[in-house]
Amino acid sequence: MKSRQRTGQTSAEKARTEAIAKVARQVRDLIEMLRRESAADSEIHMLFTTQRYGGLGLDSREAQAFRRCLDSIVALFGRNTKTRALSRKASQDLLQKTVLRAIRPLRDEKADERQRFERRLTRELRAFRRELSQEPELWQMTVAVNGLVGRALPLKLGSVEFVRGSTTTASELTKKISLASAHGRRSAEVLSSLFSTGTLARTEIAALDKTAARDLGLAQIEETIDVLNFFGGFFARRSEPSRAYLAPDGDRRRIAWAVTRPNIANITFNDGIGKPDQPIRRFLLRSREAKRLGVARANELLAETDRTAFEERLVSALAWAGRARVASRVDTAFLYYAIALEALLTKRDTRTGVTNRLRLRAAFVLGKTAEVRKRLSKLVDGLYRLRSELVHGGNARVLSDDDLALMRGLVERTIVTVLCD
Repeated sequence: MKSRQRTGQTSAEKARTEAIAKVARQVRDLIEMLRRESAADSEIHMLFTTQRYGGLGLDSREAQAFRRCLDSIVALFGRNTKTRALSRKASQDLLQKTVLRAIRPLRDEKADERQRFERRLTRELRAFRRELSQEPELWQMTVAVNGLVGRALPLKLGSVEFVRGSTTTASELTKKISLASAHGRRSAEVLSSLFSTGTLARTEIAALDKTAARDLGLAQIEETIDVLNFFGGFFARRSEPSRAYLAPDGDRRRIAWAVTRPNIANITFNDGIGKPDQPIRRFLLRSREAKRLGVARANELLAETDRTAFEERLVSALAWAGRARVASRVDTAFLYYAIALEALLTKRDTRTGVTNRLRLRAAFVLGKTAEVRKRLSKLVDGLYRLRSELVHGGNARVLSDDDLALMRGLVERTIVTVLCD
């Protein structure tokens, strides 16, 4: 990780420097509290330790102060886990290291003079601020993907590239491993078997630690696959549902069932054999159909690293609708579509009047005449009564396949209209 080497600071950089200094003062107060007080006679609520510097047991009040400091560090990198460059785990490790290196619990308290402690505390807080001021580095993420094959590959959607696995790709990964030990050789064999065949998703992420890189990379790839699933069905030639997915999802089989009547030698059954899901075989990014669906706009949004609030809502709606399209249960799919519509047409802080807003906004987006807008308003009202019965009454039996088809059509038309506007 590389520190900034600039003589001047922009207003944003100055604000960030001040925010880091504020957090550092909060950490100083925490360290002063922990050095001054002892949890020896109190119930321990938090414990962290290292072999070199010793450990600390924190009582309830101290643990709360520690968590407040941790929350402040995390807040420096944003509340959105999909864009946070420093993971919570790395933030916690940094805070614990700073506390232990400043206090040095293994030292004799009498020998640890105040002046010596102050010098050590100043040094550790300077190192703490320096680590928080570092620029994120570039990381590469490679993930095995299922359900994307044939003419759909290779495909670049947003910032994610989907390619066929190959020995070249596998060797690029295995060369990062030292083969001097048996463990290293086994790890290389595992990597080779995982990434030399099948379909892979690859992307690049800016992050400060490997946990954040993993989380950001997976979030980006999962979001892209959700959007891919939203559009994938439009390009399918068959009537069977098609989907791409990551582990731990797997092949979905039909339910095995049997229906009989007492005292009558007759049975109707399904053996559960077969895979109703098909892989996505065609995804024509620059076709006439893709233009009609607004795929190009979705592609731009997925690649955008600094989306507006509305763009973020639009991508979220695409992702939820993609999950809905491949959901196996009617009630789950219906709710996912409802979430997609709310994500698109309402703001995140909206708490009341959601149905009324959705009625008006959906009618405005899709309706070309007063009569059409009136019918759309009634449609949204009816669908959201079903949603309320499902969510608040827990009654999934109120839903039919026709209800799902209406919700799907409404959401898909709304999203496509907004994308193409």
